[in-house]
Amino acid sequence: MSVVFYASRQHYARHLQPVADVLGLPVLRRIPKGPPPPHVVIAGASDLDKLRRSSRVALLEHGAGQNYLGLDHRSWAGGRHRGKVSLFICPRLEVCDLNLARYPDAQAVAVGCPALDRHADRAAPTTPLVVFTFHPSYAVA
Repeated sequence: MSVVFYASRQHYARHLQPVADVLGLPVLRRIPKGPPPPHVVIAGASDLDKLRRSSRVALLEHGAGQNYLGLDHRSWAGGRHRGKVSLFICPRLEVCDLNLARYPDAQAVAVGCPALDRHADRAAPTTPLVVFTFHPSYAVA
């Protein structure tokens, strides 16, 4: 079985890399020419547009899997236009439930956040710690 890890953006690649590393596979920035790969793992819903229908797709959800009442966006758990996905790899069970409610023929598994696994064995800080995180902004309509 051939699996391709594909990320059109560096941000997506950073989320895929820990999983690809465990499997000893590279994260590709372009889909190889020729026949479509049978299995593709992505970390951004926008990469669905770049895949052919004949590939089976696993979507590694990243972040906390948030969504917002009244907004139906493909980047959020349970969002529209994710019909190509056959496996949702989710940070928590609630995200699995949101995806399966909309896509009952898919499968979903809660795995936490693989990008944070490297921090699991670290001792807790003994002094206060302030952390900031930033994410690209985009318009949602």
